[in-house]
Amino acid sequence: MSKRSMQSCGSASSLHEETPSQKVIEKMNIKYENAGVSGQFKDFLKTVVTFTGDLSALTCPTFFLNGQSLLEYSTYWGDHPELFAAIAEPTDPAARMLAVTRWYMSTLYGSYASRCDKGQSEKKPYNPVLGEKFLCTFDDVNGTGETVCICEQVSHHPPSSAFYLENKKAGVSVNGHCWNGKGKIHNDGGSGQEIPIHPLPPTHPGGQKSKFKGTSIKVEQIGRATLHLLHPSETYIVTFPDLYIRSLFTGSPFLELSGTSSIVSSTGCVASLEFVSKPWFKGEHHHIKGSVCNAAGKETHTITGRWNSVTHFTAVGSGKQQLLFDAEASPMAARVTAPVEQQDRLETHRLWGGVTAALRERNYSAANAEKNRIEEGQRLEKKEREMKGETWAPALFAFEADKESENEEEARMRKQAKATSSVGGGLDIGGWLYKESMHLKQ
Repeated sequence: MSKRSMQSCGSASSLHEETPSQKVIEKMNIKYENAGVSGQFKDFLKTVVTFTGDLSALTCPTFFLNGQSLLEYSTYWGDHPELFAAIAEPTDPAARMLAVTRWYMSTLYGSYASRCDKGQSEKKPYNPVLGEKFLCTFDDVNGTGETVCICEQVSHHPPSSAFYLENKKAGVSVNGHCWNGKGKIHNDGGSGQEIPIHPLPPTHPGGQKSKFKGTSIKVEQIGRATLHLLHPSETYIVTFPDLYIRSLFTGSPFLELSGTSSIVSSTGCVASLEFVSKPWFKGEHHHIKGSVCNAAGKETHTITGRWNSVTHFTAVGSGKQQLLFDAEASPMAARVTAPVEQQDRLETHRLWGGVTAALRERNYSAANAEKNRIEEGQRLEKKEREMKGETWAPALFAFEADKESENEEEARMRKQAKATSSVGGGLDIGGWLYKESMHLKQ
């Protein structure tokens, strides 16, 4: 068995455990991967369990940063551009839904497991600054055409990242976003009380909800990805599962998905995916099971496997299991970006380059100084806007609220997406659209 398929980076925490107190943490034998900062990591955990605010706002020690901006995570949706481009190829609607499901499965390893490979543990990304951008392309694979990826931090309070992928040759594009600002947190020793944090005004769509569940942090991902095909003209709405940050108190954090995710098509086809958490006493992490149903509601395919390694599908009635996606045999595609010196000052690699370089050298004081410089610059810019009475707006994306007066097809799709993802983070009240989205030009 390969390293990826065996990968867990630690053991799961029971959902029935109580959140440990500071005194209990002090007695724990926590071995962080960098032994020189194990004591500081323990002090950080003491702060975490008593924190009563938005977890995304919690100040994180520099050694616990992973050297990537959270905005760059959006590019994982393009990890396998050949599967993205292949979505429109099947002639049957159910087969196209299966192709969308295959592409979606191909995004999960990069998004949630790739940073925890080769014996390493999950760490915290940089909090993107307002207006931060990440622009890249994925090269043509076997004649499928180039795929373009555009990301922008469209809100800071609450934090939200928007992304857009496009393959013009295939006529396929996707807009997506996930909010990271609204939440609840458990800090009462496991009694189950939830303390609301940063309630959003009615004009803000949704929020990511974070709370302690025993020794894990549960994150309800709220948002959506909306996929458009030009030929045939179709739309798909994708919702996100919950995620758990496991093994924080062993010093080897990793991510586990839980709950449900749905893919709803304008053709009437629906894919429902259940992410199964590891049982407490035995079993493996990262299992998934699901199904694809046609417009009549009849199941056409079943899906099984482990989302971080290999998944299979079986056509109903065939009894033959076939490969859906193999993360073991499918390396993530390289991102092609402009040279750093040619990037805008708010492009991710130029903006955070000094911090990342210092982290690679484990010069945490230099990394912290550079990080503070960036954050202080953002505070000054915000103050200047307030003094001038200026309102900041994203350069590349615009928010489009769901409308009650829209056509019946779109209303049906949203209703189905909400119903089939009720165990996960759920759908919000609109979506961020790239202003030059391919489907808007038709």
